[in-house]
Amino acid sequence: MPIISSMVDSFLMALKRIEERLGVLREFRLVTFIVMLVIGGLIIYYSYDNSRSHVLDHLAESSSVVTRTVLDPSLKSKDFDWPVAKDSKSNFDNTIKNKIIKPGNAHNDKEHDHNEIIAAKVWNSSGRVVYDSSGKTTGEIHADNDELEKAMKGEIEAGYTLADSEDRFTTQGYEELIEIYIPARINGKIVGAYELYLTT
Repeated sequence: MPIISSMVDSFLMALKRIEERLGVLREFRLVTFIVMLVIGGLIIYYSYDNSRSHVLDHLAESSSVVTRTVLDPSLKSKDFDWPVAKDSKSNFDNTIKNKIIKPGNAHNDKEHDHNEIIAAKVWNSSGRVVYDSSGKTTGEIHADNDELEKAMKGEIEAGYTLADSEDRFTTQGYEELIEIYIPARINGKIVGAYELYLTT
């Protein structure tokens, strides 16, 4: 009997070792699965973030070309003065509403293509809105606008925007818009900034 008892004990010990190994294997599989899920999620997040960043870079550059070729040559330094003269207001309306914002793409018209300019603001070097295509924020000053400050230093700033205090009228009715700040140059000198809103 001791031999049988010894064999049974050995068999039970072997089963216990197998069970322990399987337990470790199950834990290893679970940990591996969780790690793979986290890595997959991070890859998806960074790919999405990179593609959005690439879109912003492309739109910022193409919008800059539009402002350099259409707005800068059409405007004069006096157009950025406050209060805005009637002929300057007329010049902004003619240039922005007829050449920058395509007909049918006005802010109130929700039928549009992706990446179309639906609204624009013009800021002077004092940080005042001298022109707003919606007409609702003209004259306002926003002192703590980092993007505007960078544009005044010659940088192009682009980002996704939701409704906030400064953009409340422009973003109304949209889940998300692309907002681009571009330096306004007259004869090579920065006199203000353009702020364009594009659909996503």
